[in-house]
Amino acid sequence: MGALRSTRMAGPAELMELESGFLTVLRSVNSFHVHGNELELMSKGAVVAKLRSGK
Repeated sequence: MGALRSTRMAGPAELMELESGFLTVLRSVNSFHVHGNELELMSKGAVVAKLRSGK
């Protein structure tokens, strides 16, 4: 996905940890699949995140 940026704004520790984990997952993505309203992000053939559209 290339370089990812973050505002690195201060917030509650648990949210900062969540943001850090999410960015780590996004950095690992090297492929994706779209199935209807669902986007699967993959790293080395394994699904690391699923995102769904509300529409």
